[in-house]
Amino acid sequence: MSQISSIYGTDDDSEIKERLNLILENTSKLGLIHESINIYNTTIYTRPWFAWANSYFAEMMLDLAERKPGLIFKNNKPYVVGGGDGGYGGYE
Repeated sequence: MSQISSIYGTDDDSEIKERLNLILENTSKLGLIHESINIYNTTIYTRPWFAWANSYFAEMMLDLAERKPGLIFKNNKPYVVGGGDGGYGGYE
């Protein structure tokens, strides 16, 4: 969760990419965030599904979709939840 919070706290694209990669590399190929992981062996973790952290991750992805779309989308168009126009807020 600290990596997610760090993404909220920066506008530096390199730092955001680095933290996203760190999160993705530590999901044990499940694509889900764990409560905690063993620092020596990332396949050892507690709770394979940690709803609070996964929800926080989803919120952060929506923030990036609007604030830094080029980091997660190919078309670099901001995605705004409830923005109409398929979520792209008129940026078609």
